Amino acid sequence: MSEPAASSSAGPKRRHIDPAAAARLLDREPPAGYRAEWTEYLAKPAKSAEITTDSAMVFRVGAEWLALPSSWVGEVVPLRTIHSLPHRAGRALAGLVNVRGELLPCFSLERVLGAEATTTPSASRRLIVAGQGARRLVFRVDEVFGVLRYDAARRQPAPGHSSLVKHLLDWNGRSLNLLETEALWSALERSAA
Repeated sequence: MSEPAASSSAGPKRRHIDPAAAARLLDREPPAGYRAEWTEYLAKPAKSAEITTDSAMVFRVGAEWLALPSSWVGEVVPLRTIHSLPHRAGRALAGLVNVRGELLPCFSLERVLGAEATTTPSASRRLIVAGQGARRLVFRVDEVFGVLRYDAARRQPAPGHSSLVKHLLDWNGRSLNLLETEALWSALERSAA
């Protein structure tokens, strides 16, 4: 009978390290300039990593790509029935939407922002539930990209005099309008009156 073949799962062979050779390697003189190079490098003050990251939900309304600070986004839900309100046709308040058993006001951002509305139905349409605490509302968007992290110091001032957009963000070679939450909320409240 022959002996069974050695299992390959035994792991790598352990090598014997000659202590005298290891001591010679570690005790040798460093190359010229080695200590000076490391001394100079370690003497430099540490760079402060003061990058303030923030995040925003990126979405599209009509042809306009927008961003809303993530702290104001509660959830994104599939498009559902918007129940119209009497005598409110053509206004920014589109109606009421049932989200998890709660009726929330649903607004048309196209009308508030003056954006061109899309007329073609899209399977990518969603509702964004926004606000904080008891101040919650819903608005319909044509597409949701997701959450974008950005350095707050790299925001650029928005051209124009819109109170709803104070900053622009660079994203995939285009500029995003970063919505000002309080100004947007005020505009939506005024439009509902």
